[in-house]
Amino acid sequence: MGRSNKSSLVKTNSGHFVKSFSEAKVDDWFHANGYRTIYEPVIEINGREFVPDWLILPNDSTVLRPILVEYWGLLREGKVADWVIQRREKYQQRKEIKEEIYESSGSYDFIGIMPSDIQSSESMDQFMHEQMVLLRRQAAFRQVVCEPVFKSIAD
Repeated sequence: MGRSNKSSLVKTNSGHFVKSFSEAKVDDWFHANGYRTIYEPVIEINGREFVPDWLILPNDSTVLRPILVEYWGLLREGKVADWVIQRREKYQQRKEIKEEIYESSGSYDFIGIMPSDIQSSESMDQFMHEQMVLLRRQAAFRQVVCEPVFKSIAD
């Protein structure tokens, strides 16, 4: 998946080749915290193909269903290249579409990461841990409240 010219990519601690040093920071965080990921998988939601930046695979305790992760790197603030400015409007529109579809998916959880979320190791660690805790709480809510309700309606 992704770019075929590996010389222009950044190799991470997990062995993935990612598109930027910022993506490498995120991928390295997943690896250091024991999350198994697939970089740029092709997934299908509602008959449409998408390529999120990562798919975090479920495990026995902390990830209860697959998590789609997008790093919105072109939305960084401050001085950026002209090509970034030229692509931003379309990129922002695509971001909004992806977020809406990912968040409404019944099969995946979703984390969107802004450049400001990973400015420092501390801010990235705090943001990512908060996101993982939030997703675990939502999963517990679905198991305790939603699944019994859906079962009673189906019966």
